[in-house]
Amino acid sequence: MLTTIKSKGSIRHNVPILSVSLETENGSTELKRQNGDISMEFRYKMTYHGVNNINFTTAGPLTFFIDVFRDELNYQLDRRVQGGSEQWIPCRYGDYCPGFVNDQPSKIHVAQSEDFVCLHPSESWEGSFTVDDELWEFPDHLGTGAIFRFAFKGATIGWWDWGTKDGTHADTIVTFRGYGQSTRSDFTDDDNGGRPQIFVPSSNEIELVLAD
Repeated sequence: MLTTIKSKGSIRHNVPILSVSLETENGSTELKRQNGDISMEFRYKMTYHGVNNINFTTAGPLTFFIDVFRDELNYQLDRRVQGGSEQWIPCRYGDYCPGFVNDQPSKIHVAQSEDFVCLHPSESWEGSFTVDDELWEFPDHLGTGAIFRFAFKGATIGWWDWGTKDGTHADTIVTFRGYGQSTRSDFTDDDNGGRPQIFVPSSNEIELVLAD
């Protein structure tokens, strides 16, 4: 089944507006294959634009959990059908395993964890992500020049709150259930303290060419 990457974002009152953009680590769009292995580094940039119903300059700071940007299930890699076709086929995830499920709640001190980031309106936060043949399955018959596209599909922030990480949330502790060594998590306070969910829409798409 062919998949089209779509933005699922929706604007609601008093909801922080976030966006994410992608670029390759070195500016190249060549997906390198060395010694039979395929790997490429990407940079993602998440920007907080403020709140939809007020001037962004008066919107408050935002502290949020960043795991959605490190989870491979929130990214999509497609391969163009060879032979001049405009059709795209989603690349399958490799032997994805979320780790051993730990049903026992764990505590995270927000101010002391690198998994939480604070942004003020118009500020951005950056991170990196690797596309390789351990996360995705590449057909064995692929030849040089095969075309791919890569994008962040969009995802809902697991936990967020107003205020600064080191100030407002200096003593904030949140509870979640973890999934082994995976970045995936499930916070026990599913209603996020009554605050609305933040959905980060899909990013730009980057087209890549397989090269030796």
